[in-house]
Amino acid sequence: MSVRFHLPKRKLTLFTNLAERTIDASGEKIAFHVMPMESGNVRKIRFRTVTVTTGDTLKITCQDPLLDGTAFRPPDGVEDQTVTILIDDTDDNTNHVVTLDSDRAVVAGVAFCVVMEFDSWVAGDLGIAVRNAANIYQVWGTLEDVGAGWVDPNRSHVIECELDDGTILEVETATTNPGLITGSDVNLNGAGKVLGLGFVAPKTMSVLGAYHRTALAGDCTLRLYDSSDTLLATSPLIDASARLNTFDVDDETLFTAPFAEVTEGSTYRLVWFDEVGGANIALSGLQLRHADSRRAYGCASGQFECWQTSSNAAPFSWVDTEENLPSFSVLFEDLPSAGGVRRHPGLDGGLSA
Repeated sequence: MSVRFHLPKRKLTLFTNLAERTIDASGEKIAFHVMPMESGNVRKIRFRTVTVTTGDTLKITCQDPLLDGTAFRPPDGVEDQTVTILIDDTDDNTNHVVTLDSDRAVVAGVAFCVVMEFDSWVAGDLGIAVRNAANIYQVWGTLEDVGAGWVDPNRSHVIECELDDGTILEVETATTNPGLITGSDVNLNGAGKVLGLGFVAPKTMSVLGAYHRTALAGDCTLRLYDSSDTLLATSPLIDASARLNTFDVDDETLFTAPFAEVTEGSTYRLVWFDEVGGANIALSGLQLRHADSRRAYGCASGQFECWQTSSNAAPFSWVDTEENLPSFSVLFEDLPSAGGVRRHPGLDGGLSA
């Protein structure tokens, strides 16, 4: 029985667009559910304001969610950790970092809430960055209370929780996009370009191909290179005209057996190669506020990154952009030898036989 898995292990959820939720009166608030994937001590909260019509003092607290059957599991109102920050009138599209008055001890698999409201409303009118999540079922999501009780606005949060060691808390990202600025495609335009994922092999094993969310407007191949730009594997030609459409779709592209083997600790690049020149190949991804935001997605710095170059002729001139995290996963282990592209339901990680 064959076994396969892919890394990065998290699904990089691409919702429709970055948005904001506005609070502009006394008592209005917004709450974000956070589901830790690890235990630790949260010391700082990172967030982003979008449109600030009138600044005011914002209060941020950590609370427990109600688990008594109350709809939407809202925060319980007990402010376990607190911090305030003055938001200026000029803080449009601004990132903020605040330090809690005491560390928040979190446990893997136990959710908590980060609540934002005015400390004592004067004239505040401001928007907190969120992500649209239309038609996405959220067990733990974003809530808001703008005067009529807690409701679910169908949004995903983009906040981050910084631990006492300075790293970013790894969270369940199925319904959150921590550290996100945009969800824009990373486009490969012009003649003879290469775009893809650089990775460090976590163990010695075979690379079978990739899961990806890609739009193709030209024929291309998937290629695997080592750190010396030696070509290790090439997929059959992917005919863009044979696809259902040129819009972003989740696909699985496989190499042809025998599969190339990668060595634990060594660096490789899994890339799209423009075979005709001038094709537009769009690889969807997340643009993060900081390179260290990657850890929230289970991607350590230098482990799974977005690479690109201006020429398809080796030796390549690779450019590493850690803030761009592509929806691109390396498929490892043992698969049948058939090559080509087939429809795949998504980029969720895990094991399958």
